Amino acid sequence: MEIDNTPEEFKIGDPVIWDSHFGYEIGYFIGEGNQYHTYLIDTKSGIMKGKCSYSKTEIHHYSNELIKELSIKYGYENRF
Repeated sequence: MEIDNTPEEFKIGDPVIWDSHFGYEIGYFIGEGNQYHTYLIDTKSGIMKGKCSYSKTEIHHYSNELIKELSIKYGYENRF
């Protein structure tokens, strides 16, 4: 799935999915990250809950379709 994640696409508080390519987690968009080319996300699932910076290319808008696709890919489901 090819997604263009420009900063204008996300608003503070938007639900998002972080796809690390080893698994995925869900959270809320906060803004620009602490490192180059990252977004700051308030992660609500997984081991590292809380505010973390992740690569902009790994952050996607939360959608049921993407959750379904990632659940099949990784063998587990995270939802709000």
